[in-house]
Amino acid sequence: MVNLETMKYCKKCDQTKSLSEFHIKRQTRDGYAHYCRECVSEYDKREHVGQMVFKRLIRTETHRQCRMCEKLFHISEFNRNSKYPNSYCKECTDIKQFRSLLKRMGLTEERYNKIISDQNNLCYICKRPEKGDRRLSIDHDHQCCPSGRSCGVCVRGLICLKCNTALGAVNDDPQILLSMISYLQSHNYRLI
Repeated sequence: MVNLETMKYCKKCDQTKSLSEFHIKRQTRDGYAHYCRECVSEYDKREHVGQMVFKRLIRTETHRQCRMCEKLFHISEFNRNSKYPNSYCKECTDIKQFRSLLKRMGLTEERYNKIISDQNNLCYICKRPEKGDRRLSIDHDHQCCPSGRSCGVCVRGLICLKCNTALGAVNDDPQILLSMISYLQSHNYRLI
């Protein structure tokens, strides 16, 4: 005689199986998934065909293979405290982070390159290049998109870190900027 308290019917394969053949699912009335593990596994295999499968990378004590460019580098070429540790070389990490930024700001690489070309690779505000190997910051209207992300429509231009910090310090308020200009013009002398 079968104990029904330790058995459950799977709606997918139309079989009654032991509870150990079902995943635990607290949201259901009996605490077990509606479908057995085998049916869930078959479903997952069908649904996830063609999705990214990571291939094995070469890893030794001194060298690693980059997941993106697949080149072999010394471990010193990998960032240790990055969002993508030990899987991407420094160059590919920069590319990945840049693409992530563009996505957050609602821009394509083509549009970013067009903006930077139109600005001659100079800050839109101070007309100077960014120092070092930094990229110009993507400035957007925070009243349109206050979350730090952008819809892409409210992007105003590319600016250097100093100008971006200055705009952030005054909360993009033109009145404060005009007051600062007035202040500087009225106190145009040097203290000795």
